[in-house]
Amino acid sequence: RADLSEFGQYSRDTAQLKFTNSSEHTVIGFEIIETRDEYFSVTFPDSLPPGESGQALFTLNPEAKSMSFESSITFNIVSRPIGDNTLRTRYTIPVRRKLGAK
Repeated sequence: RADLSEFGQYSRDTAQLKFTNSSEHTVIGFEIIETRDEYFSVTFPDSLPPGESGQALFTLNPEAKSMSFESSITFNIVSRPIGDNTLRTRYTIPVRRKLGAK
């Protein structure tokens, strides 16, 4: 889960999601399938070799700073194991923001 919540004087405008490529194939890209981009944006690494770790960076949009929300992002991790074949693995990650007492 990516949490962009605000509690008291602490406000998170960014969240990081760390992941590791545990396959034998190099990740060659990420394809966003569905998201509520009025709340946040996300950036992924360009590629990820086998056994390496990377992170997705979620950034709260300024217009959503005063909102609470429960959302998600669905994306494909794209890898190319052999020749021209392409593998896509789909994931959905919940993203939320809760506003607490200031």
